[in-house]
Amino acid sequence: MSDYTKTTNFTAKDSLATGNANKIVKGSEIDDEFDNIVTAVATKSNTASPDFTGTVSAATAFVPDASDGATLGTAALEFSDLFLADGAVINFGDDQDVSLTHVADTGLLISSTDQLQFGDSGTYIFQSADGVLDLVS
Repeated sequence: MSDYTKTTNFTAKDSLATGNANKIVKGSEIDDEFDNIVTAVATKSNTASPDFTGTVSAATAFVPDASDGATLGTAALEFSDLFLADGAVINFGDDQDVSLTHVADTGLLISSTDQLQFGDSGTYIFQSADGVLDLVS
C-alpha cells in the first residue's frame, strides 16, 4: 500500500521569474506525478467494500455503523476462533441486559438473575439464591 508522494513542486515553479528555465513544466515531470498517483490509487483499498490482507488492528474499538447494524461473519463465511482477555464481558441485547463474564482461571459467570435455557423458555437453570441452583423443566 503506497501513499501519494508529490515529485514536483509546481507551486515553487510559479514563484520563479519569467524566463527562468526551471519555470517550464516538463512532460516528464507531469508523467512522474501521474505515475505516483496511479501507484497510490492502485494499492489502496476501496472504501465501499475493502479487502484486507494480513492482520487488521484497532487501537480503540471496532464498531458497526448503527446499533444492530452489522454482523460478524455470515452463514457461509464463518470466523474460526475468538480470543478474549481475562475478565472479558459479552453483552447481549440492545440494552445489554444479559451478560456473560469471564472470571479469570475460574469459569464463566452469567449475569444476576438470568438463566440458561435449553430448547425453549420452559426448561432452564438459574440461581434462585446465593449457593442455590434451580432446574426448571
